[in-house]
Parts: sequence; structure tokens; C-alpha cells
Amino acid sequence: MSTSIQSINSILVTTDDRIRISVWTTKATDVPFVVQIKQLLADGSIVQTVERFTANTTTFPTHKLILLTSGEIISITIASLDMSLIRGECFARIALQRGANFTDDTILPLLTGYLSGGNILNFPLSRGESASDGEGSALLLTPPPTSAGQSLSYNFGTQRNVRIIGGKFSLTTSPFAVNRSIDVSYSVEGAASFGTSARTVQPASTQYIYFLWSGGNMPADSGFQVYIPIPESAQGKGLIFQVSINNLQGSDQISLQKLLVKQTIVPA
Repeated sequence: MSTSIQSINSILVTTDDRIRISVWTTKATDVPFVVQIKQLLADGSIVQTVERFTANTTTFPTHKLILLTSGEIISITIASLDMSLIRGECFARIALQRGANFTDDTILPLLTGYLSGGNILNFPLSRGESASDGEGSALLLTPPPTSAGQSLSYNFGTQRNVRIIGGKFSLTTSPFAVNRSIDVSYSVEGAASFGTSARTVQPASTQYIYFLWSGGNMPADSGFQVYIPIPESAQGKGLIFQVSINNLQGSDQISLQKLLVKQTIVPA
């Protein structure tokens, strides 16, 4: 009868096995990563494998398969080479897979967690986390401009859970003599929209600045500055933000200048 005890972190693999790295990122630019795997072989020697790859929003997620040598896995480390990457922009999963294709079954999930420019994921040392853990990352977005005579809409997509915590847009009205009023609405994953309205109407031939406000103590409207509360329910996967202008004229110009959001990744 054997009396040997195997380490809880000891994982024996063969050349049929692969390490499968999956990365979800919402950053608009490519994000480079490096993976380091250390293995203990039967003869007592240690081998190290280093692989590099790039992830982006076009491929969601990006997968990387890494060949293994027969032996024991000591450690697996993944790190971003982009020091500007912030928490909430990138979520990674490390798993052990039998077979050479991405469609083959994953036989052992090892670790999941968020990556940023200042931290790494290491198996077996890192503490794992789910994509919904924590507050997420705060992002200041500058959406593209709209054409004159159009309302405003911004779709955050289904790759992330988003909560809007602030924003700013402007409306410049044409000389056509009619008051305009503003409605702000939100919808989540195709559900019925909900929202709030500005307390002040805007006359012709003016430029007003509108602020989206979360939390208490919202300032009173003053001069050309108007404040609109953000509902607590303005968050979720597939969030769509819309600004509608009642009595909109063809030469009216609305511009979404900034949106401040908190987001977490939604792995597929």
C-alpha cells in the first residue's frame, strides 16, 4: 500500500494537454500579454515556456493554446504588457485542456480574474475572482459626434455590465421659435425603456449644457446649465443610453461630450 502524499497543487500533464488562456477585453486598442509556464519533469529538471499574444475587442474572447511537456505543472503566470490597462477592462481565464483544438473539452479550470497593468494572475498563488467581483473600472468615454437634426443614442453592447454615474452633453438650437425639452432614457437588454426629463425647457438660438447627475444634492438649474438625475436602475448588460429632443429642428445640434461609467466584463 502506497504511503506517498501528492501536493494539492500538483497537476500531472502529458503532451496531449494544453494550457488554454482566454481573455476578454473591452479596450479599443490591442492589448499584449505574456504567459510563463514552469514544469517539473520526471528527471528532476525544470523547463520554462514563454508565449506572447495579443487580445482585442474584435475577437471576444481571444484564446491562446500553449503546448505542454509531460511532467508536473509548477506555476502559470499571465501578465499584460500594457501598463495603461486598468481594472475592469480585461478578464482572463486559465484552464487545462485535453486536445489541440479550441472546441475540445476543457478538463480542468485553474484560475479566473481581472488583469491590469499593475498586477498578474499566477496559478497557484493568486486568489481567483469572478467577473462580477468588485466595483469594476471607472471609464470616461468620449462618444463620436452626431449630425445636426438628430437625437442621441449610445449602445454599450453586451460585452460588459455598465453603470452610468455621470455625463455631459450640449444642445445648440436653431432660430426656429419653439421651445425644446429633453428626455433621457435607458434600456437594458431590449427591455422597456425608463428615464428622466430635464426640468427646464430650452428656447431657440441658445446653447445649453446638460449634466447627468447621480447621488444626492443635485444643483438647481442655473442660466444655461441644466441638471438631469440618473436613475439607480441605469445599469446592466446591453445598456442603451438615449437623449430625445421634443420639437427637434433640422438645424439643432446635440453633442454628447462625456460619459462617466463603471463597468465589469461579461464573459461569453
